[in-house]
Amino acid sequence: MFFFRLLDATLLFYEAQRSGRLPSDQRVKWRNDSALLDGKDAGIDLTGGYYDAGDYLKFIFPLTFSLTEICYGGLDFFEGYVLADKTHHLDQMIRWGTDWLIKAHPNNNTLYVQVGISEVDNNYWGPDTGIPMPRPSFFVSNLKPGTDVMADAAAAFASCSVLYREKFKDTEYAATLQRHAEALFSVAETALPQQTYQTVVPAATGCYESTGYLDELAWGAAWMYRMTNNPIYAAKASHYVSEYSKLERGSIILPVTWDDKTGLVYILMAGLTQGTAEGVQWQALAEKFGNFVIHAPKPCAFTSGGMYYCYGYSGDDTSVVAANAAFAMNLLANNMDNWLKNNRYSTSMTNTLENETRGKIEAYRSFALRQVRYLLGDNPEKTPYVVGVHPNSPTNPHSSLAAGGRSTDRIDTDPLKEAHILLGALVGGPDKNDRFQDLRSNWRQNEVYTHLFFFL
Repeated sequence: MFFFRLLDATLLFYEAQRSGRLPSDQRVKWRNDSALLDGKDAGIDLTGGYYDAGDYLKFIFPLTFSLTEICYGGLDFFEGYVLADKTHHLDQMIRWGTDWLIKAHPNNNTLYVQVGISEVDNNYWGPDTGIPMPRPSFFVSNLKPGTDVMADAAAAFASCSVLYREKFKDTEYAATLQRHAEALFSVAETALPQQTYQTVVPAATGCYESTGYLDELAWGAAWMYRMTNNPIYAAKASHYVSEYSKLERGSIILPVTWDDKTGLVYILMAGLTQGTAEGVQWQALAEKFGNFVIHAPKPCAFTSGGMYYCYGYSGDDTSVVAANAAFAMNLLANNMDNWLKNNRYSTSMTNTLENETRGKIEAYRSFALRQVRYLLGDNPEKTPYVVGVHPNSPTNPHSSLAAGGRSTDRIDTDPLKEAHILLGALVGGPDKNDRFQDLRSNWRQNEVYTHLFFFL
């Protein structure tokens, strides 16, 4: 029952992060309608969506990664939502994001990728009734390409299209999402020059800069393949992964973050191509990535308390990297479990092969469980890093929405007690030495983010 309550709390966190005009069935009652003029500068309606973190900025790049992960998790773990009686709230949470993505994609060639600027927003610490202006809107297009963000948005549209078609049985909405996915992926591939989106949206610099676009093209192609079953997209995913490998000289494996989806591409494609010659190659890549995660070689390691930590990636949001790794390993274990079930009576299934496969599955799931337990309190600080689920949970998350203060100079003391409990928020997490300070000003450890969904 605790995990069902935790799942509900996570969904409530997303309700707390809603922007725009709130619906009548909004469960987080202390929130207000907000940012009702978003998009006015561009002559379009960009109200809605989610505030990215502890501030009032809205970004497509991390949001699309979150939505893709959530829809991926919905497909693989839908039974868990059913058992928890949370499919309705999952639907609401996703639609609030995808409906805004639809607004942000007003025509085939244009995608709005950011609302608000950090120079203004980061100087404000106060409630949602006083969000400062200006809140300019920024876009990429076929004439101002943002290859990575367009491909990433295509992946979000495609993955959620599959979820709505197969699980929610809403074929009309699935078809709408599919049209947006196809249009965006086409522009991501054809608009030249191919480049990172901050090249044309410098306002994203210092916020959510992308380090490359090949992983997003591979990620988008993989989900286009999942959505359409058209083998041309499988070939594209393979091509982009090959190009990425050449660029990285084939030896570098990176953790899953909003900026690098390569490991998830391997796992997704391995699951989609089981039983084929291509599937053998994808499975090899997926297991190579799995071994990288569970053994944590450089640049990664385990803290003395057992948290998965990657130098250069975990600094500002250790919880995110650890939780993403746990999610990926659960997906990989599911893939391999399905392969065993489908090949149970195959003459090629020897006892040795079955035992080896079961050993790998156990290793991946064991890793995932250890990380989840760590994040829920089995750590040196005895702190569950999810707000409001335990007496030891953080009580001062870095959230302008929830804090209740109005002074950027007195964040920790005004007020002494956080005005609202931001239930379900996963904070940034401890440092490499497993230490954590529950201070609002400690944004590196205590800020909340919507670019992570806490999967069980």
